[in-house]
Amino acid sequence: MRIISGTYRSRLIDYPKSNNVRPSKDRVREAIFSILRYKIVNSVVLDLFAGSGAYGLESLSNGAKYVYFNDNFKLSYECIIHNINLLKPSNLGYFLLNLDYKDALNYFYKNNIKFDVVFLDPPYKLDAYQYCLDFLFDNDLLNEGAFIIIECDSSLKFSIKNEKFLMKQYKYKDTIVYVVKEKQL
Repeated sequence: MRIISGTYRSRLIDYPKSNNVRPSKDRVREAIFSILRYKIVNSVVLDLFAGSGAYGLESLSNGAKYVYFNDNFKLSYECIIHNINLLKPSNLGYFLLNLDYKDALNYFYKNNIKFDVVFLDPPYKLDAYQYCLDFLFDNDLLNEGAFIIIECDSSLKFSIKNEKFLMKQYKYKDTIVYVVKEKQL
């Protein structure tokens, strides 16, 4: 795997060698960061199911102010640490958590941490999308103008239950990416 754009462009990163982890394809990340190009600069980012940390590292590479990485799978957590050490980001704006996603979301709520960009890319079979979306909306964890990026396969179903937001779908072979953002007034 490699970083697609920004300061660390073309730098190689590792991913956990496990059947429990499905790395996001370079092409999908490239398309997502093309959509987010100017939204990432100076943003606070959450990579909730971080895996290798690719989304969060790509965010740091593109000027994010702060990135929260979370993954409760030990190999993923260790891989994120390894990848951060490989890149040695000069902007030390990151924090790692090794928690279940529900506990991580509660941590952010209790500490009044809000996000500009949230990446939701859990294991497809976990079916955590609706819970995460509802928690983010119901507990006001999103800053004004926030984006939520959801990567999933076509068999998963969830909905946006907040009238202030809309969802747009992009398809990349067997991967579906949803971009959730506030409606323009």
